[in-house]
Amino acid sequence: MIRNVIFDLGRVLLEYKPDQIMKDMGVRESAIPDLMEKVFRDPIWNEFDRGTYKAKELHELFSKRYPELSAELEVIFTLDFYDKLPLKEDTLKFLVELKEKGYKIYFLSNFPPEGFELIENKFDFFKLGDGKIISGYVKLIKPEPEIYQLLIDKYKLCPEESVFFDDVPANVETAKKLGIIGIVFTGADSAREQFYRII
Repeated sequence: MIRNVIFDLGRVLLEYKPDQIMKDMGVRESAIPDLMEKVFRDPIWNEFDRGTYKAKELHELFSKRYPELSAELEVIFTLDFYDKLPLKEDTLKFLVELKEKGYKIYFLSNFPPEGFELIENKFDFFKLGDGKIISGYVKLIKPEPEIYQLLIDKYKLCPEESVFFDDVPANVETAKKLGIIGIVFTGADSAREQFYRII
């Protein structure tokens, strides 16, 4: 019997498109491909999610590395960047549906603490959650198995009674190795269909 549903945040409950957000914030379009490659795809970005760096520290690091992008980096590392993340209304509707049916709702996401505090205060859907593990607070990131185990242990979850939605296949694979039913999220309609097929 399925009792628990675990949601990732970025690209699942919140639309995460850094290139579009930068454009909306007025970053010059010619710089966006460079920023995507040199900043967002740099492995050190994962350490931001892990909580190793604060936004100010990472801003200083990248500014020294890429002084020609200093104006754009100033925009990226304002917390306004996270405030621009739009809610995926169709996924929220699915989450509310599950909550009303009695399922426990949990969140497991890679997110820096500063950014997460902003969105947690902004979006009411977090009040529907029964628990959460956010990478930046625990110094672990998906797909490291330890962060999943922390969620399991903290909330005394039975993996076989839990379904996990994440848009990254590697994150879903780790969940499966721990006995959680993992589903790669491609959209709310597909998620709903696959969930009800399982139960």
